[in-house]
Amino acid sequence: SMCSMRVKTTGPSALTSTRSTPVVVRSGDERIGVDISIPLLPAATVSGRVTSPDGQTGGYQLRLTPTDDGGVSVDSAAASASTDADGSFTFLGVPAGRYVLQTEHVDPRVAAAMRAAGPGQPPMPMLFAFMPVTVGDADMSTLSVVTQPGLTISGRVELEGPAPAPGSR
Repeated sequence: SMCSMRVKTTGPSALTSTRSTPVVVRSGDERIGVDISIPLLPAATVSGRVTSPDGQTGGYQLRLTPTDDGGVSVDSAAASASTDADGSFTFLGVPAGRYVLQTEHVDPRVAAAMRAAGPGQPPMPMLFAFMPVTVGDADMSTLSVVTQPGLTISGRVELEGPAPAPGSR
C-alpha cells in the first residue's frame, strides 16, 4: 500500500497545499532527510455579521478557506462557523494568512414549500457570499458579509463522438 502526505517547504506562510511538496512513502519504505515542522502560529478571532436581501440571517454556515491569490481554493476549510439569529458569527483560532470566506444558504421554509409542490419546480433560490479576507495577528470583529442572490444557468449539454461501450465509464 502507499501513503502520501504533503509537507510545507516554504515556512509558516505556506498554508495551502499548492505551496507544499508531496512525499510518497510505500509500505516498508524509510524516508531520511524529510523535516516536518509544526510551528506555533499566532491565531486571531474573526467575527462579524451576515446580512441578506431577504432579512434572514440565521442558519448560515460560513467557511474560511486558505488561498494564495484571493481566488477559489481547492483546499479544505481552515475554519467554519454558523450565524446566530441576528447574523453574528465568530471564527476562533484562525492563523494569519489570506483566506476566502464563503457561504451559501437556501431558506428552509422556501425549500420545504418547493419540495411539497412536487417535481417541475424552478431551482431553489439561493443566497451566497464570497469575499477575500486577510487575517493578521490581531482579532477582526467588524467583518460585514453581504449575501446576494445566486444565478440560474440553464441550457442543454450535447456530447459529441461515439457512445461509450456498455459497461465502460
